[in-house]
Amino acid sequence: MKGQKDSFSNLGTIFIECGQYERGIDYCKKSLAIMKESGDKQGEGKLYNHLGQAYNALGLHDKSIKISEKALEANGTAGDGREKFNSFYNLGRAYSALGSCKKSAEYYEKAVSASKENKQSKNEACCYSDLGVVYQDMGQYEKAIEYHEKALLIA
Repeated sequence: MKGQKDSFSNLGTIFIECGQYERGIDYCKKSLAIMKESGDKQGEGKLYNHLGQAYNALGLHDKSIKISEKALEANGTAGDGREKFNSFYNLGRAYSALGSCKKSAEYYEKAVSASKENKQSKNEACCYSDLGVVYQDMGQYEKAIEYHEKALLIA
């Protein structure tokens, strides 16, 4: 079972990263079923994050929000900080796409904190840039400039 779980997970991840989202989702769901049976919470959280990313890319933002919240729940008990970052980032993207700028900014701020904790400056810069866009969308231009400048300092 472990070999199957890992193979399904790896294939799902690869297909999602290559933009073949539906195919990646199918493989992730197969792996997820095995992980749930075995109680692998950390693996579940990681796969939920991949699914959240895929659903966002497909424009299924409400679905991405639900699955990313499941990822946070799984990662809260067993996940590492990188997976928490991915959950927060997926939620920020989904809410941004839905036009919920304040909610998006909240999750991007949480993603910044998670990336700082894990010393992931590339992710931190990405979040600052996305925060700049969110604040620009809200008409808060000074704050938008501040975040874009922060992104530039790190990038």
